[in-house]
Amino acid sequence: SDRYSWNPVHRHFQDVLHPWAVWALFLCTSAGGLWLAMEIGFLWWGSALWIIGVLYSLEPVRFKRRFGLDIVAQLLVWWILPFLAPVWGRVPIELTLSMIIIMSFISWSVFYPYQIADYQADRKAKLQNTHVLLGVYTSTRMGYILGIVGLVLFFLFGFQRFFLPLLPLLVIQIVALWAYGIWLTHKNVNHILAGMQTYVRLVKPIGMVFPLYFFLWWLFI
Repeated sequence: SDRYSWNPVHRHFQDVLHPWAVWALFLCTSAGGLWLAMEIGFLWWGSALWIIGVLYSLEPVRFKRRFGLDIVAQLLVWWILPFLAPVWGRVPIELTLSMIIIMSFISWSVFYPYQIADYQADRKAKLQNTHVLLGVYTSTRMGYILGIVGLVLFFLFGFQRFFLPLLPLLVIQIVALWAYGIWLTHKNVNHILAGMQTYVRLVKPIGMVFPLYFFLWWLFI
């Protein structure tokens, strides 16, 4: 769907990158990432991330175009697996699972606008993913509700002791809820999408470092 993207960066690279260059970049980054995962003792976790990442865009599986699986795949790559890798066997399973569920609510509320912002491009590409099937308004409400529920459960379950390492994500969650409140007042879908695209430009560069941030924090505690 990049050919229809609102993001000029996506359209630009699709036009200028030769397929052989794309394959070379893919092979180099894949080999480098798996080698690094092996060196630090997380080869299986890194392999799982790689497989899900590839299947997210690779036909005929392509999680990106499948209802529900697009959300699950992104949560696995951006939150669940990076969180599980360093804590597996070190933290009680009950605490691990409750943290995964609660932070999945918060994480998806923060990152769901990334997906909704592509609504028009994904429709033109005839994808049947979650936000396309639910529509802009329902998807926006879902993201808003998930964020509120996630924050309430975070403090209800007493996760304040993890407040410091999770502070960047919680701050962005509060900003996201403020933005959701504004988006939900708009009657025009295009106004909602324009607001989300601005949000993505601001938040996405920060979100890209979250998996590394969580990994380094758990690695050095």
